[in-house]
Amino acid sequence: MEGISNSLFVFTICFSASVFLRQGSGFNLDLTNYTEFSGPEGSHFGFSVDFFQTRSKELSVVVGAPRDDVGPSSGGSVFLCSWNSTERACRKLNFDQTGDVNLTFDQMLLMTHKSNQWLGATVRTYNSFVLACAPLFHWNVVQENDEAMNTPVGNCQLLNMQTGEIANYAPCRGYDVENTYQKKGGFQDRRYCEAGFSSDITKDGRVVLGAPGGFFFQGQIITSPLQNIMSSGRTFTPVHNVKEEKTSNEMLEQYDIYLGYSVAIGHFNADNIPDYVAGVPLDKNSAGSVRILNGASPFYYRSMISLKGFQVASYFGHCVAVTDINSDGRDDILVGAPLFMEHLSTHKLREVGQVYVYLQKEGYRFSPKPEQTLSGTHTYGRFGITIAPLGDINHDGFNDVAVGAPGSGEGGLVFIYVGQSDGLNPQYVQVIKSPFQSLAPAFGFSIRGGTDIDNNGYPDVIVGAWGADKVAIYRSKAVVMTKAQLSFLPDFLQPDEKFCRLHGNPVSCFNIMLCISVSGYRIPEEIVLNTELQLDKLKPNVARRTLLLESQQPYSQFQLTVKRDIGTFCKNLTAYLLPEFKDMLSPIFISLNYSLANTHEAMLHGQNLAVGQTQIVLDCGDDNICIPELALAARARTDPLLIGDENPALLIITAENHGEGAYETELYVHLPPQTFYQGVLSDEEGFSRLLCGLKKDNGSVIVVCELGNPMKAKQKIMAGLYFSMGGLEEVETHVSFHLQIKSKNSLNPDSNAVEVKINVQAVALLEMRGVSSPSECVLPFAKWEPKDPPGNLEDVGPLVEHVYELRNKGPSTVSARLELHFPLQQNGSYVLYVVSNASEELLTCSADPSQIDPLRLVTAEAEFFNTITAPVHHFNKREVKQQEQEVQEQPEQHHRTTVHVNCSTEPCVVFSCEAPVLQRDARAVVRVTARLWAYTFIQRPYVNYVLGSTAHYEVVSSLSKIQPKVLPSGQAETNTSVVWRRPDGQEEVPVWWIVVSIIAGLLLLALLSIIFWKMGFFKRNRPPADDDNDETTHDLKEEQSEYADISPKDQF
Repeated sequence: MEGISNSLFVFTICFSASVFLRQGSGFNLDLTNYTEFSGPEGSHFGFSVDFFQTRSKELSVVVGAPRDDVGPSSGGSVFLCSWNSTERACRKLNFDQTGDVNLTFDQMLLMTHKSNQWLGATVRTYNSFVLACAPLFHWNVVQENDEAMNTPVGNCQLLNMQTGEIANYAPCRGYDVENTYQKKGGFQDRRYCEAGFSSDITKDGRVVLGAPGGFFFQGQIITSPLQNIMSSGRTFTPVHNVKEEKTSNEMLEQYDIYLGYSVAIGHFNADNIPDYVAGVPLDKNSAGSVRILNGASPFYYRSMISLKGFQVASYFGHCVAVTDINSDGRDDILVGAPLFMEHLSTHKLREVGQVYVYLQKEGYRFSPKPEQTLSGTHTYGRFGITIAPLGDINHDGFNDVAVGAPGSGEGGLVFIYVGQSDGLNPQYVQVIKSPFQSLAPAFGFSIRGGTDIDNNGYPDVIVGAWGADKVAIYRSKAVVMTKAQLSFLPDFLQPDEKFCRLHGNPVSCFNIMLCISVSGYRIPEEIVLNTELQLDKLKPNVARRTLLLESQQPYSQFQLTVKRDIGTFCKNLTAYLLPEFKDMLSPIFISLNYSLANTHEAMLHGQNLAVGQTQIVLDCGDDNICIPELALAARARTDPLLIGDENPALLIITAENHGEGAYETELYVHLPPQTFYQGVLSDEEGFSRLLCGLKKDNGSVIVVCELGNPMKAKQKIMAGLYFSMGGLEEVETHVSFHLQIKSKNSLNPDSNAVEVKINVQAVALLEMRGVSSPSECVLPFAKWEPKDPPGNLEDVGPLVEHVYELRNKGPSTVSARLELHFPLQQNGSYVLYVVSNASEELLTCSADPSQIDPLRLVTAEAEFFNTITAPVHHFNKREVKQQEQEVQEQPEQHHRTTVHVNCSTEPCVVFSCEAPVLQRDARAVVRVTARLWAYTFIQRPYVNYVLGSTAHYEVVSSLSKIQPKVLPSGQAETNTSVVWRRPDGQEEVPVWWIVVSIIAGLLLLALLSIIFWKMGFFKRNRPPADDDNDETTHDLKEEQSEYADISPKDQF
């Protein structure tokens, strides 16, 4: 049983107190400037804590260290840490530090065992007394051959700090041995009492102890006046006798329930005698309960009210606390269940802990169900292991509560909850995190509040962390209650009334009056506030409509000093409206933010922000509310749209307002997919040039055009908007534009919604042309001898190519098919010899392989060379002379014919080609390469040939969901001429050419004769005489003499 009691004690101890102070908000604890005290390492310093105040009003902190070494054993110690000491040192109090004591009494040996007794597991102070309990103090009685066994009865020591006197109080000590207990059937067996497991002291000085191991762990509540304990316990006597001691009595069949696991004090009936609240965590089949014992019971304490737990093994009643939460003058009860497990949505359980709030009703009644339930948020956080009333730490009239969760966060957390008229605020207002860095500090295991340690009028808080052997003291700062007011003159702003001047220009202005008042309990004499005034707060800086006249800025930062005795400070500023801005409708919000300049001694509570609003006066009648009546019409000027066409779509918009002014009026255009705004129609009379831009709306891009601010009554606007259209290939029938006019007016702000549908069509225009290279082949060929069969391509004849080009003139992209017929033979003889499959661009062609190079004259290298570099024959004079000799040997042909060879009657090779994607302006080219079969033509001299191929195309489909109504088709022809030349290289002149030439010559001669006759050319003088010859000859000789020296060679 001793092992059971040890594990019971080590699990936890609940510390609570009845504090008769009003609770506050709890958020004014100074978490930065805390005070820290440390104890011996491993001593569990901080396992229990309490405030201690001497008669001189000096405050200190009492800290229990139940594992501190005392002499040869770890009996435990209690430390006193002085608050006023600059060294922040702690000294060990002079509790009993002696070892085990053996006494002889009436032939009995009485033995005490103080090793590991856990002195300091609970500590409480009252005036000049300090109560420290050791619940594992052991006691044994030996009589002859029998003994009572060494069991933890528990012992508390009461130290008078003024006199140094110590009194022991071990109410469960007895002098019976095992045989005696057996004879009594175990009745009144308190050997495992563990008195002092929980403890408290009433306002009138009555010590209350919880002894959860008494009566076979049924538990017991034991009380006794403090003065009587001091009187009877100054010496350790064998017989326990304290006057006016009262206990709860043993109840049959209610064992192993741990009554007294936690205790608290309060008033729960009409008398003025304190009553006792005791936790019973294993009552009700381990669901737990809390019992309220009547403090006025004459002999044994009896239960008045019992509060039942809600979950097995949640340890409901592990900790109890009493305080007036809702300030109704009645004590309320808080119950901790740190092992409560919540049900997750995954059907799993998670241990979080809970705290239950029971508010005492009129007539001293409690509801069986708690008015409030507070739940932890950290798994295994042990939320609710400690509950400490803090008092009214901000003097708002309601008490506050701290809840410890030593397993939460990084080392433990303490949650501060504020009181209000209906109980606790369910949301904690402050969280104290562990400031200690040890492995498991158990911060928040012990908490004590309700005492003002720094004399600023606000109660402070002690938090123990026995795992780190430390405690921390958090001071409550003074709470400054503030209230701010903003007012404007005039109340509404008139943009047209300009009574102020800025840089010489009149502006519309108004006055801003701000006042801040402060109040609070024991606040500093001067409250300095950092203040910020924001004009048009809801607008971004670039869009604000009002500025301060002095700085031309929309904000101002300054400090205000408010005297505590005066309590109020006011300030006036002047602001003005900008000459131009967009938003005329929405209110102008002006905000005033302020905070304490020095937060070391005080903090703000209540209002720290004031917001006022003013309105711009509009030309909308007496009610200053404009009700527009917007109408919208739209149509498409470009209908239908052609797929692939680059011309934009044009929408014609007509907007009208038949009502009052519409402010910030905008046209919203929701576009079809892959449609982009290009611009406005600007070169048409009567159309407005709207200012449009792009805006995102629910992930899509829309076009927003400004129509006016305001769009005045009876105003009509016409405009044209251009849009580039993309993705028309995916359109099934039409595209839709959705348009609507929207304004910022509060009533009837929008126009009718309009949908404009534009039909979409697919249209394509194709053309095809062909060309032959060369267009004419001339026979005979120079240096060519017929070979049958030919050995290579040069033996066949010259290169001939037929090239066809299919062009898509658009606008739509299409898929087309082309079929090319190319001649091969005439009367069973080759005329053209196809050497390769058709080469192509943007086309895929196929043909009968047996008709292409059937004699296998092409090698890969020869084909490349012949196809790319084979020249077209050009004849020179030497080649012509050689051909003359060959032709002279053949009989002259006086009658020439021309033979047309095409695919209508002769065998041909057919090339089938497909163009799967033929975009606008794309050109698909087919090239057929062949050799002229020269041998066939040499066998038929002076017979001219025309070799013709044909190509036919048709559009299969358009590459869009919409198909053309008519699929275009067409054809083209290409001819190659094969002609013969005469041996002299000239062609025979027709007879009629000769006749015409002779007649033309005779006519020309006659015409010249007539001209000369008219000019007197035929009228000659007589012949010269003989004597005239001499003179003439002489002259000639003289003339010739001038060039006598010129040789005949030089004359030419």
